[in-house]
Amino acid sequence: MMTIFLMAVGILFLSVVVSSTQTQSFTGKWRFDTERNKPILGSVLVGFNISQNEKQLKIERISTGNGSEEIFTDTYNLGGKETISYIENELEKSTMTSKLEMQDNKLSINTIRLLDDGKRIGTIEYISNWELMDNSKTLKVSNSMNMTMPDEPQTSDTPVIVVYYSKI
Repeated sequence: MMTIFLMAVGILFLSVVVSSTQTQSFTGKWRFDTERNKPILGSVLVGFNISQNEKQLKIERISTGNGSEEIFTDTYNLGGKETISYIENELEKSTMTSKLEMQDNKLSINTIRLLDDGKRIGTIEYISNWELMDNSKTLKVSNSMNMTMPDEPQTSDTPVIVVYYSKI
């Protein structure tokens, strides 16, 4: 009887340890938090629709501008596996390699974009850090970008832009 009790306590302890180390889910509908953010003019990323499973994270980015709404969808691999995507049109040809890192309530998306627009060849690095806050009711997104064009004398860094979204 004591053995069964000790095994049950051990299993309960193990399940608590395992569940406390699991990454939180970013799944949900997130919209621009008008109370925490300053008003932004022009085209605005107004929200995300996110779905997540053990293998992938799918992000629908919703932006508005000029009276219309556009949705851009990206699907990323989880578990340390890189995601490679391509853009090829009349304006450019580029390859993007993204890697996600998730830990607890934080997500980091690092994307390297190799750009060739026919006139210039260069690299753009996008860094996006996400953090779930307020018991997963608020999503804080910090974005920055670094552009390097070998034909140009300097690199271009953007300041970190922080935007808050609320779960609906």
